[in-house]
Amino acid sequence: MSDANLLDNLGRPPEIELLRREAARKPLTTKQTKQLNNYLQGPPDSKDAFIIKKAADWLTTGKNRLRSADKLFDHFWYEGELCIMFADTNVGKSILAVQLGDSLSRGEAIPGFGPARPAEQVLYFDFELTAAQFEKRYSSFHDGNYPFSANFYRLVFNPESVGARRFDSYADYLNNGIENVLVATKARILIIDNITCLRSGTEAAASAVSLMKNLQAIKNKYGLSVLVLAHTPNVTLPNR
Repeated sequence: MSDANLLDNLGRPPEIELLRREAARKPLTTKQTKQLNNYLQGPPDSKDAFIIKKAADWLTTGKNRLRSADKLFDHFWYEGELCIMFADTNVGKSILAVQLGDSLSRGEAIPGFGPARPAEQVLYFDFELTAAQFEKRYSSFHDGNYPFSANFYRLVFNPESVGARRFDSYADYLNNGIENVLVATKARILIIDNITCLRSGTEAAASAVSLMKNLQAIKNKYGLSVLVLAHTPNVTLPNR
């Protein structure tokens, strides 16, 4: 029976039928064996969930090699990566994130954490502090306001926005908003502080997963470097 007949008569793709025959210990012809190998090792399709290559093949392109020039924050965060910084609350994650964004926007390295890079626009999504809290942290009566670089942008939620109702989910709404800002500013470095605040009712976990998936897609689409802050979840140990 030909491969075409396998598909027509059984309603299954030929590669599935070949696998069924192999599982049933029915010997495959040389042609069928070759076809099955082609099905399993062919080029990835855009609809496929995974890209499969032999481990050695990932090492031969040279495209994934990390260089010193790619460092955004020493060995912790490289250009083109989606990095997650997590720790307990009130340990200084936000202060470090702002310091990092400020240094990248100035083209000045944080002492002890890698070489300087050319100044770039940085988008800092602040979902933690109010405007008053941010001003208090970065200004003083004696020294005035901290002189942030013009390349460093702070973004907060717009309380007047009613756009969320136009989207199927809260994650889709956030994804669209982030992408709109990217197109408008052409920035390629994003810091999100923090993903724990991006909740939508009882579906907080699903929303966070969806948002991370969207961030990964946007990162790949625009060639971004993304740093996401997150709180370490509280764990209640059982009584012994």
